[in-house]
Amino acid sequence: MKGLISATCSYTVSKLNNQHSDLTPQYLADVFSLNSKRKIKRLFDELADNDDKKENKLAKSILNGEMAWLEEGVPWVDY
Repeated sequence: MKGLISATCSYTVSKLNNQHSDLTPQYLADVFSLNSKRKIKRLFDELADNDDKKENKLAKSILNGEMAWLEEGVPWVDY
């Protein structure tokens, strides 16, 4: 995401250098960057606030055959 922000800013600078009076590229880059920063923050926050422990416990339970009832009625295809 940071690479996209950098690329967007770089492209914006080149557009502004060619058309000094048109500030719309700067406005678009600003909004894009703000949204991207917000998404990056949310993703980092979710690293610590997640359901990994419960999901890992569930996965181990399934792999250990403790939830075989989930497979009832599922047609299996042999290749």
